[in-house]
Amino acid sequence: MDQEYILGIAELDSQHETIERAIKGFKEAAEKEEIQDLPKLFAEVQEDLRFHFRVEESIMSILAYPEVYEHARSHHEVMRFFDTCRICSESDAKTSADSLMHLFLEQILSQDRRFAAFLRRNHDRLGL
Repeated sequence: MDQEYILGIAELDSQHETIERAIKGFKEAAEKEEIQDLPKLFAEVQEDLRFHFRVEESIMSILAYPEVYEHARSHHEVMRFFDTCRICSESDAKTSADSLMHLFLEQILSQDRRFAAFLRRNHDRLGL
């Protein structure tokens, strides 16, 4: 993962890398026209994101992050994207993979970085 997407929160960074690899794997399968693998790979990306979003929202709630609800709404937007994806061809899969990667990386830059900044500002108060 490019340095600009690293938050400095080991568990979240690790999950981000796992998700990035899953999205790239999905796109590579589409580019190789491995149609039979696409539904399984798509489902893996979806499950990795769901798990990650649950973890993130739980941590935010425990630490009383004031923007947790806004952050959770952004997660719902990403998952709503999944609900609208129809993978009927490798072209659909490539387009979906590109869109998903963009949404995912934008989520890190716009939302996750704010959470990381909150943690740094409140490190002592939170006992971290």
